[in-house]
Amino acid sequence: MKERLKGHYLFRAVNNAIHSAQANREYMEQIQSEYVWRNQVIARHYLEFHKKFSVAIACILLFFIGAPLGAIIQKGGFGLPFVISVLLFLFHYVLTIIFEKMGREWLISPFWAIWLPNAILLPIAVWMTVWAANDASINSRLRKRLLFWLPSRSAT
Repeated sequence: MKERLKGHYLFRAVNNAIHSAQANREYMEQIQSEYVWRNQVIARHYLEFHKKFSVAIACILLFFIGAPLGAIIQKGGFGLPFVISVLLFLFHYVLTIIFEKMGREWLISPFWAIWLPNAILLPIAVWMTVWAANDASINSRLRKRLLFWLPSRSAT
């Protein structure tokens, strides 16, 4: 074919082939960026849809953590249950932010990204509710297991 296309025609044919290849490459890059953008939009919609239900469940779970802590309060011991509930709320909030970012990037499914913080908080809420239903005091178990570094009231 080179023999047929001499001189100027050969130059034009090669130039047209180069421009056509560049146009195809740019088109494919544009399609790829649009595909990524659409996936991000879909992920955001899934996240927002599931977040509406997840936040309601999180409120219920945090209630089932805060109510037992309120029931366990003894003789002016308001500080420790308050600190524990704030720390658990912050733990849930940080987990929600981390998993939401992972869901936005499709590292995990947006469904799981929104519901996993609640799934992690659920056993804690169940344990606290059962604990309060059995009339356990906050000084007996929690101080021994989680807060062993705090001085006991009897030592002062």
